[in-house]
Amino acid sequence: MKLGATERAWREWMRALGRQVRRTREFLGLTQRELAQRAGVSQGAVSRFEGGRAMSASFLTIVRLNVALAQVLGTRDVSTLSEEARRYLRFIEFLAVPPDAGKAGETPVAERELTMDPGSEEWMSLYRRVSPRIRARLLALAGVAADALEE
Repeated sequence: MKLGATERAWREWMRALGRQVRRTREFLGLTQRELAQRAGVSQGAVSRFEGGRAMSASFLTIVRLNVALAQVLGTRDVSTLSEEARRYLRFIEFLAVPPDAGKAGETPVAERELTMDPGSEEWMSLYRRVSPRIRARLLALAGVAADALEE
């Protein structure tokens, strides 16, 4: 089977990620079984991932492995870690803990507006709701309405 450039790049990226997980696990003195238990995955999943044989690993598995490693790495003296390792910890913390976790009364992340102007999100919803063949007419009507409101 001949692979395209994108597929080859994806496979190499996954292999590199697996090698990094193994390096980090070994640095921390964890066995594959210990990492698997911390991450809530099987030891076989860790082995396949580290060995570059987990091309269809789920995003959840990848996140679980990295969160488990980051939790142990975070117990180390941060001043002894490279800037790259500290950046990794910040990124994994972002993935692992929603910014509003445990804050009573705050709107959950999934319900927050995506833009500074909530009306633009509603506009995009209206635009996508109409059939593609009449979107140009919707834009023309919106343009006329905008002009009329400006006067």
